[in-house]
Amino acid sequence: MTHVLTITLNPALDVATSIARVEVDRKLRCHAPRIDPGGGGVNVSRAMAKMGARSRAFLAHGGVIGEALLGRLDAEGIETVRFAIPGETRLSFAVREEDSGHQYRFVLPGPDWTPAVFDDCRDALQDPVAQSECVAISGSFPPGLGPEAVRETVALAAGRGAHVLVDTSGAALDRLLEAEVADRVVLVTNKDEAERLAGGALGVEAAASFAGRLRERSGAACLILTLGAAGAVAATPAGRFHVSPPDAPIVSKVGAGDSFAAGFIVGLGRTGDIHEGLRRAMAAATSAITTPATELCTREGVEKYLPEIELKEL
Repeated sequence: MTHVLTITLNPALDVATSIARVEVDRKLRCHAPRIDPGGGGVNVSRAMAKMGARSRAFLAHGGVIGEALLGRLDAEGIETVRFAIPGETRLSFAVREEDSGHQYRFVLPGPDWTPAVFDDCRDALQDPVAQSECVAISGSFPPGLGPEAVRETVALAAGRGAHVLVDTSGAALDRLLEAEVADRVVLVTNKDEAERLAGGALGVEAAASFAGRLRERSGAACLILTLGAAGAVAATPAGRFHVSPPDAPIVSKVGAGDSFAAGFIVGLGRTGDIHEGLRRAMAAATSAITTPATELCTREGVEKYLPEIELKEL
């Protein structure tokens, strides 16, 4: 496995619980919560660990919630590179309504960053990035930072020679598509974002064609669109591919995207084969949806579903 660094500038402490029914204007007494470290890159590191792979997690942290987040990562054995910030690390709160099976997710914004804080962060990233062969940038960026901050972080990692996986959306994705990212970058986004960019609904074939156009536009080495129950499509210079999941019970979709990214890094790192990366990514995402609350994939789940993953060239 290559040396992997994940970057999370707006992590969260994830709290998940359940209740029989969500009702208006009533005090809702929930069941005992599950509390986990959260945030895109943090979860990529945690999911990699569940698959037996090591990484380092660079994360910004602040206040008592930040200390609690770090303590839980220490307890899981995740190696961290820490960047202290003013303010309080955010909370994320998920409630599953038992009667309907619906899940309600409340995500707080996190502390505002100034340009000076981001400048200090870039300085703090220099050495960890230089020591890494692969960098994963995932999750929202803090309030106060525009999409240019994402582009600069990607450029910093690619400029130091790392292969970079970026899982992003919205204005940050738009900026990366305009920026012509380095050919060592893998861009990952979801169906909603692809359909927003395309201006309409996309089936598998149309999504794969659109991914190819986005890859050429951005200059990325690979562009992956995750399509929920339809799997994912990937466009590379060698062709377009569709990876589809097996049937699996959906318990919670939280963490599926981060598990997908982790599986891709693990599979690609072990074999150098993008096909293996895509298959393991889909197995990890499938495993994640079968676990409760904010729990990610499991090693047993990944190995169970991996033989059932289908990949074909389009």
